[in-house]
This record gives sequence, C-alpha cells and structure tokens, in this order.
Amino acid sequence: MTVKSGLVADIGGTNARLGIAEGLGRPVRSIRVYAGRDFNDFESLIRAYLSDSGEPMPRHGCLAIAGPVADNRARLTNGAWGVDGNRIASLFGMEACEVVNDFTALAWALPWLGEDQLLAVGPAATPRGEARRARLVVGPGTGLGVSALIEQGGLRVAVRSEGGHVGFAPRDEAESELLNWFRLHYERVSAERLMCGHGLELLHQALGDIAGQPRAAVPAPEITAGALADPKSEHAGTIDCFLGLLGAFAGDLCLAMGADRVYIGGGIVPRLTQILPQSPFRRRFTDKGRFQEHLEAIPTHVITDPLPALAGTSARMFDPCIPGSPFET
Repeated sequence: MTVKSGLVADIGGTNARLGIAEGLGRPVRSIRVYAGRDFNDFESLIRAYLSDSGEPMPRHGCLAIAGPVADNRARLTNGAWGVDGNRIASLFGMEACEVVNDFTALAWALPWLGEDQLLAVGPAATPRGEARRARLVVGPGTGLGVSALIEQGGLRVAVRSEGGHVGFAPRDEAESELLNWFRLHYERVSAERLMCGHGLELLHQALGDIAGQPRAAVPAPEITAGALADPKSEHAGTIDCFLGLLGAFAGDLCLAMGADRVYIGGGIVPRLTQILPQSPFRRRFTDKGRFQEHLEAIPTHVITDPLPALAGTSARMFDPCIPGSPFET
C-alpha cells in the first residue's frame, strides 16, 4: 500500500493530541488537543476530531498510547479507556491502523528533532572513540515513560519498554526515608510512584512529613509554578529532589541500555528548563561510582518540542528505515 497521509495521535493519561501526517520530516498539520476525561472512548474522540478539523478520515493511522501494547491494542496505564487498532480500522474504513506505545513513538522521533527542539544539559559530543550505540529517552508526565532507539545496519529499532515501573532504588539515607514513606501507601514502590505528576505531589507531602512539617496536598502545576517563582520556596526544594531522582534514574538506565545519548521528554521537565541546569539532575546522572567518568561524557538533552510523539508516529508511517511497518509498500 502507498501511504499519502495518515491520522496520527498521542494519547496520554490526561490529554490526547491528533493530527494529519503527510510525509517524512514534514510538520503534522490540523493538530487538535482534547482532554481524555471528556470522552467515553477513543472512537468518539476521533469523531470529534474529524468534525472539528473538517478533515476526511485518512486510510492509514498510527496511534501512540501511554500503556503497554499487545495484539495492536492497548489500555492507558493511567486512564480509563483503551485503543484497538483493528477495531478503529474496521469502524472507519481504514486500510491499516497501528497502535504503538507513546515512548516507542518518541524514540522514532529522535532522528528528526532539530537543535531548536532540544536543550542541552551536559556535554555536546558523544563519547570519544565510541561508535553510535543507543539513544535513551525518559520522560515523567502522567506516568514515567522509557524507550530507546537503536540504529544499526540502516535500520532504526525502537525498544519497547515499561522501564518506569522498575523498583525505586534509594541512593542514601534521605532517599531511604522517602522509600519508607511511600511504602506506607503502596505495597510496591516503582520509580513512577515518585517520578510523575502524581508522584511529584506525593513527594512534596513526603518531604514535609519527613521533616516534621506536614504539608497540605498541592497539585503538580502549582508545585512547578511555585518553584519557578521562588527558588528558595518549599516547592523549589521538592522540584530539586524530583530532578535529582530523575537524574539518578536516567543514569541507571543509560548504563543498563549502553546508551551514548539521553533525552528527557514528558510533560513536566520541559517546563523546568530555567531550573534544570542548576539542579542536581546532571550530578546525580553521573554519580555512578566507577562509571562516573563514562557518564560525564554522555550528553543529556531536554526535548522542548511540545508534540514530539506525533513526529514519531508520522515517522513510523513514512520512514523506510523502521522495520516491520504495516504501512510498507
């Protein structure tokens, strides 16, 4: 089949973003953003998009969703509904509709991000004497996403991962106290329990309780806004802790994946770019004992483009270097 255009979507636990892709490296157009809670299912969301945008339904689609994918369908890990690609194709008369993990799509987008869509935090060059290996992408938002892109033999392969759900590993006594606090609320404490939007809110409460100064519940957007407004506030202390934990987590995954470049996406960190360079993020990223020098040479970037997963789903339909595509001619 020949793909001329396609429906692309980035479906998160909070919002869903839809648009029309028309070619490799070309901007996605007719983008609309919807709150997932306003719809009972994804089919009704598609109908709203087609009505609002005035677009005809394309014959092909690639839909990225924040949850594990199996048999071309997935459910949101942090949401109420799921997406079935085969059902969507049947209902809307499409030739092919593929469902992929949102961070798999983000990994596919990495080769197409320009310098104006990235903020460097750390060195700009890849390690000396090393061939290009894997690009790791990590991102806290409604959840904590993880993937990697491996380029070899002219192919680009995105690694499927639910790495955000690995166990949280404390570095010192202070983080052990955090782990103990979270254990009061959860039988198992994953990295995502601390490093996501809701995790940020719980982290703020935990730090207050541990200090003997209980805090009222504060929404994550208020914590980030407070930190940006006053670098000496308790909100700033929470963000400092959050970014340090994220740096440590990203450094661990970098070692596990053998990555030579690391990208931070998601909905939280791009809002904190004025704080990030002075935060513990980079120090905690490199704080890996005998491997500190190795990690000091690895660049980290924040993805500042607001819609990178749509670029990734577009690449899935049009990039011949991505294997196994249902859109191949």
